Amino acid sequence: MTRIFFWLLAVAIVAFGTVQVAAHKMPTIIMAGAMKKLEEGYQASANEFGHSDPIKADNQRVVRPSPDLAYSICLYDLTDGAVVVTVPKASNYLSVALYDMGTNNFFHINDGEMTKDLTKIMILPEQSASVQASQSDYEVDSFAFSPTKEGLVLVRRVMMDEQDWPVIQEERKLMKCEAVKLG
Repeated sequence: MTRIFFWLLAVAIVAFGTVQVAAHKMPTIIMAGAMKKLEEGYQASANEFGHSDPIKADNQRVVRPSPDLAYSICLYDLTDGAVVVTVPKASNYLSVALYDMGTNNFFHINDGEMTKDLTKIMILPEQSASVQASQSDYEVDSFAFSPTKEGLVLVRRVMMDEQDWPVIQEERKLMKCEAVKLG
């Protein structure tokens, strides 16, 4: 009876540990794989935007992207400081979403919330965000505090029809994702 109890206890401890690892580490592992695939597909390195072509069946980089959206991504890296993202207000719907390495969406803004033609968002590490934000000499519209040093900026822009594509291309020229040093 004692052997069975210890065997069941060992199985329970291993099962609990496995669940904990899966729940806490798997999102980071999945995000790292997704970011590598996006980096290759969008041909963007850290802290610069990469843009998709119009979505067709043969150029999907993620599962089920919407064919009426134009996607832009920036894989940010806060290792050396902050990152400033600049996005133009679009004539059609546009949203900017920031994700940490645990796949958590920690910041979002859309064109209805943008008050200027160009919106600047400073991404800071969560640990020292208040200190760094107070030291910033950059004029930004919003601060976003990332729980992880790396993550993803996803910009989605509605494309009503093929005639929107030249406008989207021009708007993309105004987009920036750049590392900045503070203080």
